[in-house]
Amino acid sequence: SDDALFTIPHRKTRSVEIWSHMRDEPLAILPFVKNGQFTQAAILPGNEVLVVAGTGGYLSLQNLIDGTLLASQKSQLLGLHALAVSPTGDRIAVGTSQEGVRLWSPDGKSELLVLEPGHAADLLAFSPDGESLIAGTKDRLTLFRAPSWDDLEIE
Repeated sequence: SDDALFTIPHRKTRSVEIWSHMRDEPLAILPFVKNGQFTQAAILPGNEVLVVAGTGGYLSLQNLIDGTLLASQKSQLLGLHALAVSPTGDRIAVGTSQEGVRLWSPDGKSELLVLEPGHAADLLAFSPDGESLIAGTKDRLTLFRAPSWDDLEIE
């Protein structure tokens, strides 16, 4: 079945609830594994990996099946305030209040590109086709063309 999962963060308890659209109770409650509070959480397509961004500037990936930490990278000096996963799960976007919008690999181990170094982002969302990335603050929305892996290929 294509049961979509979603997350509900709890900053006070430093945990993330994993919910299914098919159930009326959480499937799991996972602790946040890094220092600082987390700001955003998302699930990669396939429902096996939880992606978490936090105030400590870390981007972390955690296996939803057994809870193991798959990757944890210091993304920014400042905290990460926004997180989005492309519809195909091949790119992870993070944003900060001062250090720009950045694209990461789906394994959370490589920063691929800085879209705009000084751009603030409190909210991020990919378009349904994955071709565009919207970055938002309380004052403005910016639409970026979201580079694909082919666009990022380095010879």
